[in-house]
Amino acid sequence: MSALQTFTVLGLGLLVFAIFLYALLTTAWRMLHADGGLRLEQMLGRRGGDLALAGGHAPYDAAVAARRCAGCACKAACDAWLASGRRDGFEAFCPSADFIGRCAP
Repeated sequence: MSALQTFTVLGLGLLVFAIFLYALLTTAWRMLHADGGLRLEQMLGRRGGDLALAGGHAPYDAAVAARRCAGCACKAACDAWLASGRRDGFEAFCPSADFIGRCAP
């Protein structure tokens, strides 16, 4: 392998590592600077569902939805939706909209 090929492979490896590190740090930053509250339970309640009951039927899906909620970048939009009193419209910003739709009547 020539020196140019070695540097190309090394450069690409560093680029992939930098992208991974950036994604990891931005997720950690978002989670550390969030208020820590899960809006998922409030959203389910607004739609007539319950997180405890939803978790009983699909515990893995409930855990994934809770994890998505904890690291969500749309908490301001979620807070605005919860304050509005509306029942619809969360599908536009919520990463767990499918789960909420399945669990709420």
